[in-house]
Amino acid sequence: MTRGFTILVMLFALLIMFAGWVMEQMKPDAAETGAGEARLVPIYFVEMDEKKLAISFDAAWGCERTENILDIEDIVERSGGSV
Repeated sequence: MTRGFTILVMLFALLIMFAGWVMEQMKPDAAETGAGEARLVPIYFVEMDEKKLAISFDAAWGCERTENILDIEDIVERSGGSV
C-alpha cells in the first residue's frame, strides 16, 4: 500500500464516523415517530406535592386477565384504598 492510499482510507473512515455522529444527533425524540407524528409514551415520573401511586400493566401477554384486574381495582377504590 502506498502512503497516499492509507491516508485516503483513513479520511474515508473519519468521514463515515462523522456521518454516524451526525445521524445520531439528528435522531427524533423518543415521543416522535419517523413520520413526525407524536405517539403516546409512558410517564415514569411526575413532580407532585401529594403522594400518589400509579400502577401500569403490560398487556402484551394478552387480555384474558384484564377484566379481573379492573374488578380488583374497583374493589380497592370502593374500600377507600385498602383491601
